[in-house]
Amino acid sequence: MDQVKIGKFIAQCRNEKNITQEELGEKLGVTNKTISRWENGHYLPDIEMMQLLSKEFSISINELISGEKINDLDYKEKAEENLNAIAQKLTYKGNNFSGKVIVKEGLITPEASGDLLFYEDTADGHTVG
Repeated sequence: MDQVKIGKFIAQCRNEKNITQEELGEKLGVTNKTISRWENGHYLPDIEMMQLLSKEFSISINELISGEKINDLDYKEKAEENLNAIAQKLTYKGNNFSGKVIVKEGLITPEASGDLLFYEDTADGHTVG
């Protein structure tokens, strides 16, 4: 995931809605300084904020994580790219899992385990998996 690209995309979406950082912050329950940090790529919003942002901007979480709007033909490919990026950062403490995973058709599974994670992006009705 490219924090700077995501931040620029948040700023683009906010500007398209013609709202200020302060107005967006009020809607999300954060400060305008937090919005600025996201838009400058210094921080990423947490998953709860990503859900609120995707709803506010009428975009999918997949698009938010990609830092761009995605057409239907590229949606699945981008989803798998994003899942792979996220999967590389996963750590399973209970299973002593160190980060190696298999991602296929939207499912992330630790290579040595039967545990599955399912990714569902409901902001625009797309489901991957």
